[in-house]
Amino acid sequence: MPRGGGIPFNRGKELAGAKVGIIGLGHIGSRLAKLLQPFGVEILTYNNTPHNQPNIKDVNLKTLLKESDIICNTCRLTQQTSNMIGINELKLVKPTAIITSTTGGIINLDDLAEFLKHNKLFGVGLDDVDQQIVPKSLIENELVVCTYHRAYDTNESERNRIDLCIDSIEAFLNNHPINTI
Repeated sequence: MPRGGGIPFNRGKELAGAKVGIIGLGHIGSRLAKLLQPFGVEILTYNNTPHNQPNIKDVNLKTLLKESDIICNTCRLTQQTSNMIGINELKLVKPTAIITSTTGGIINLDDLAEFLKHNKLFGVGLDDVDQQIVPKSLIENELVVCTYHRAYDTNESERNRIDLCIDSIEAFLNNHPINTI
């Protein structure tokens, strides 16, 4: 093998000028959109309720998947969103795209594993896989990174969660509930 051969090398991607699709424009999705704007990206969003925010284009899921260079799933797992992205949706995605998901269960992992056997993506980042059975081929795929939803676990975030819980209880007791579903 020639010197340096056999070592996979992925140069990365520039954000500037990219189309970033955000699925779910709740707290995390909105924060992500705000953080991305200084990088000169075009932001597309798919959400149950269009938000009509400046510099953000609300689109349907099919358009988001077809046009985005980077797809970020930040939506909540519900009956409606469970396995929302399967083999047919993956076939719409550009082979040069990156897909990330902060919520397990939205992307059908068996379909993703099957898709990657025959198709290319630039990369996949899956968080919150601890509650799912992850196909071995995904774990072994050099383009896929799986994490167990621990990036949030800091001393500060624990304090914030406690404060949020206390604030929610106080608001409920004062007949002004917050963070309702």
